[in-house]
Amino acid sequence: MRFDDKIIFITGGGSGLGRECALRWAEAGGTVVVTDLVEKRAADVAAEINTKGGTAVAIRVDVAREAEVAAAVEEAAVHQSGGTWSPREMFLARPS
Repeated sequence: MRFDDKIIFITGGGSGLGRECALRWAEAGGTVVVTDLVEKRAADVAAEINTKGGTAVAIRVDVAREAEVAAAVEEAAVHQSGGTWSPREMFLARPS
């Protein structure tokens, strides 16, 4: 299954299962928004994806704070597409 032209927003993407999901999504052609409470962990995973030829961005977010999640989704939408993808489109992206 390919995820070309799809964006995923992964919480806890800096380690463990979140990290593995981020790497696999990128390997399948998807763009990854790696979020984590620890900014360095998210940045390290995004850098690994980008180094391997994928597309990823890291954003520090505390998912227990709704305002931070909303701000991170908005930032990701603008960063990933120059503002052409809405947050709703990001979450409704389906594998092809």
